[in-house]
Amino acid sequence: VVADEKESRTIEIMITSVTPGQLIGGKTVGLLAAALTQLAIYVIVVVVGLTVAASYVEVLQYVTVPWAYLGVMALFFFPSYGLIAAVMVAIGAAVTKVQEAQQVAGLLNMLFILPILMMAVIIRDPGHPVSVFLSLFPTTAFLTISMRWGLGTVPLWQIGISWVLLIVSTIFMVWAAARVFRAGMLRYGQPLNLRTALAVIRRG
Repeated sequence: VVADEKESRTIEIMITSVTPGQLIGGKTVGLLAAALTQLAIYVIVVVVGLTVAASYVEVLQYVTVPWAYLGVMALFFFPSYGLIAAVMVAIGAAVTKVQEAQQVAGLLNMLFILPILMMAVIIRDPGHPVSVFLSLFPTTAFLTISMRWGLGTVPLWQIGISWVLLIVSTIFMVWAAARVFRAGMLRYGQPLNLRTALAVIRRG
């Protein structure tokens, strides 16, 4: 979206009335609200469906909601969403064309879906060092812990450290994305390479 707005030059109008941080925050909150609306509809349909079906199917009367699991997943979902949103904004701000942004975003998406590729290891041994590392690494924490929770108990210390690392990484990435976005606007029409982007972030 950011790359498309840069390419169409509509972002020039928006940036005159809001700061880069406000623009990034607004886009993230808006997309999150849309996603949560869809999720709420699915949840309501499932709950109503199970409630009605329980009157006719006896086994459904014993179905319980895993509130602890849902609570932990909610704690990880929101910062994970913010992290990936900030990464995508930084990519959109660094490139000049939508096609370039899609290519780079496709590669970086691997960092978030890596637990799916490592599913065999996680299922075979949820306590394996690889599983623990993926649980603690910010981009893979959400999916890994959701998988491990279904296979057994995840140590509380791993959940705590993982969540703190995720929150810190998300805050830093949102700040860094705002820096890259500002630099990308100053170099309109010229892409930011990795070295330049890192230099912009280091200057704070």
